Amino acid sequence: MNPTQNILEDITSSDGGLSIGGDAGLKGYKGSGTGGRDGVDGSVGMNGTIGGPGSGHGIRLIDCIDLVKVVLNNISHNGVGVHILNSTAVSIYHNNLINNTLHAYDDSGNTWDDGYPSGGNHWSDHTYADKFSGADQDIPGSDGIYDLGYSFFNNSMDRYPFMYEYEMNLPVLYSDNSYESATTGEPYTFNITAMDDTAVQKVEVAWSHGLIDTQGRLTEDESGSWTGTIIVADDLSLLEYMITVTDPFGHSVNGSTVQVPVYDNDKPELVSDNSDQIGYTENEYTFSIIATDNIDVESVEVDCHGAFEGSLILTDMGDDTWSGAFVLRDNTLEVLFYQLTLMDTSSNFLVTAWKNVSVYDDDAPVIIEDLSDTTATTGTMFNFEISAEDNIDIEKADVSYWFDGDAATIYDMKGGLDHMIDVPWDSTLLSYRFKVEDAAGNYIETGLTTLEVIASPDLDGDGIPDPIDDDMDGDGVNNTVDLFPENSSEFADNDGDGLGDYADPDDDNDGWNDTMEEALETDPFDNTSYPDDLDGDWIADELDPDMDGDGYNNFADAFPRDPAEWFDTDNDGIGNNADPDDDNDLFDDPIELEAGTDPLDHLSVPGDIDGDGIPDFMDEDVDGDSVLNGDDHFPEDPTEWSDLDGDLIGDNVDPDRDGDGMPDLWELQFDLDPTEPADGAQDSDGDGTTNLEEYQAGTNPFVDDREEEGSIDPLIIILIILLVLALLVIGYLSYARTGVTPGEAEDLTGEVEGPDEEIEGVEPPKEEVVSDDIEDQEPAEEE
Repeated sequence: MNPTQNILEDITSSDGGLSIGGDAGLKGYKGSGTGGRDGVDGSVGMNGTIGGPGSGHGIRLIDCIDLVKVVLNNISHNGVGVHILNSTAVSIYHNNLINNTLHAYDDSGNTWDDGYPSGGNHWSDHTYADKFSGADQDIPGSDGIYDLGYSFFNNSMDRYPFMYEYEMNLPVLYSDNSYESATTGEPYTFNITAMDDTAVQKVEVAWSHGLIDTQGRLTEDESGSWTGTIIVADDLSLLEYMITVTDPFGHSVNGSTVQVPVYDNDKPELVSDNSDQIGYTENEYTFSIIATDNIDVESVEVDCHGAFEGSLILTDMGDDTWSGAFVLRDNTLEVLFYQLTLMDTSSNFLVTAWKNVSVYDDDAPVIIEDLSDTTATTGTMFNFEISAEDNIDIEKADVSYWFDGDAATIYDMKGGLDHMIDVPWDSTLLSYRFKVEDAAGNYIETGLTTLEVIASPDLDGDGIPDPIDDDMDGDGVNNTVDLFPENSSEFADNDGDGLGDYADPDDDNDGWNDTMEEALETDPFDNTSYPDDLDGDWIADELDPDMDGDGYNNFADAFPRDPAEWFDTDNDGIGNNADPDDDNDLFDDPIELEAGTDPLDHLSVPGDIDGDGIPDFMDEDVDGDSVLNGDDHFPEDPTEWSDLDGDLIGDNVDPDRDGDGMPDLWELQFDLDPTEPADGAQDSDGDGTTNLEEYQAGTNPFVDDREEEGSIDPLIIILIILLVLALLVIGYLSYARTGVTPGEAEDLTGEVEGPDEEIEGVEPPKEEVVSDDIEDQEPAEEE
């Protein structure tokens, strides 16, 4: 058979579970548990069970000369678990032989394990201790393999029998609780939870970081976690690791490669500070720092106070050296204080304590200029003066001087850097030099200066040198009170403008010429006494044709001293510019301008219909009838304001306000609404005649004019009336003839006694009532 062929089958309850012959290739038979030499199922598989109620073999190998491996089988309850006849090069391991009558039979001495630590098989009837490990089982420590091998027929032996049933499943890497990040120089702990159906034999980790690439074995703690700790190297590359979990049967599983970021929290280290030990003003001060870090120094910064204010980033010079320099201030001997800040590439930093450095001055003072007098004159004062400076402070300034070779005089000028001396009357030469020294002892000295001494002048030629002459200009006024001691034509200056009074045209400097002031009788020497000038045009009011400067001649100006007024139209004493009503017509000027009337003409006024003083164009009620213009149909008629029917006749004089054809008085007589135009078309009594038609007919709009049942025909009534009238006429004629009154006449008919007697069954005619107050009422039509 193929030398690499494995037998991977579960054989259970079979008399002839799996048979392999030399010429038959590989055949697998799984017994049914009910007998039958060759079984009934020809499949070959893994992790089933070979064996069961029967007396046959589980696996039988006959005449196999090529390599055959029988691995990963559960072989149980068979007469013979594994039966090998006349076969060589057979390897049988990682199987579980359980409760077989005879676990194995081998007449040829084949191999029954896979060496150490892979192991052999599990034999259900083998028991022994497990106190050692290793190929010779002589190393203390359990490994899941019995310390004593399993021997059976013909000296066959499984050297490394498993204590437990061989687990066909792989172990499980359950969880990885290791740190999510690592820190340089710090411990890093692997923390693994693993599981297996039997047991976890070992957990190993293979890891690499920086230059390290190694592996190790983790230790199980009381909680069942497998842990191990390493020290992280000073390297920011990723820490990579892979976990391998192995069970007692040699099954192992590898986890995926895990990458852990590595961080650095170690501060840089200041190895040494080799900066200058002292400093000098206005000189360069140099820093030299040696700094290291477990990874790398990123920067070195110096903060300074005192002799230098500010900060400086040092330069990396290589070999862990950082250098930099700056120039110290030149005006102070303050101590230089500085502090270092070392930063690494992971932003870890170290701040040092403040360090102080003494500062000294090596700069000499500087003489900027010799300001001494350039000439020396006998009998006068000569002034020595210099301007000098020093970066710190001038401690001493001396002048050494002498006349005509005499001994030198030394004078300390520190108080003011100047010194006055008297020049002798007989001197001819003056020599001098200066020396300036600072507080640090640095000094500078000038060269020698020599001047010829000049004899003093005599301005007035009186033979007395000017320096000792009390009246140098000879004007009779002593020098001490003479404001112009060298000008014989001037000695006073009243206004102090530097111009003598004789030459000054305005001695009191009040802006008015002395001649003008004298002419107008003001004091030319008193600046508070000057001519009146109302408009400030420097023309005295007495001479100014327009005193107030408003452009109107004084004679034509109603207010000659008021620059804001010149006219007074209404002569009320208030100028037109200030007067709100220039023509005194009781309408303010702005209102008149808005109305278009003349504000300077009292006869030109805005319209005011109601005379309330409010111009019509501004009046909300022009006619004063208390009805606003917008609501007034007759805004300029105070007697009218409404027009109900829109006939342009005000309601106050309109006899028919609602325009319905019926006069208001007639409507009021019959309780109709004189403001309701719709009631003319109404039929108030329901007789078929509208109210308007009733009015036109002269009838009562609330009395039904139609003939009712039992009523007398109007024609009959008229006939009765005519009859009565005829009787009255007859009676009158009879009286005229006989002198007998109608009452005295005999009853001619025996039925009618007189015109007032009622006729039975006939009502007297009703009289129409028409008010005498209704004007223009048309007479009722007669039927």
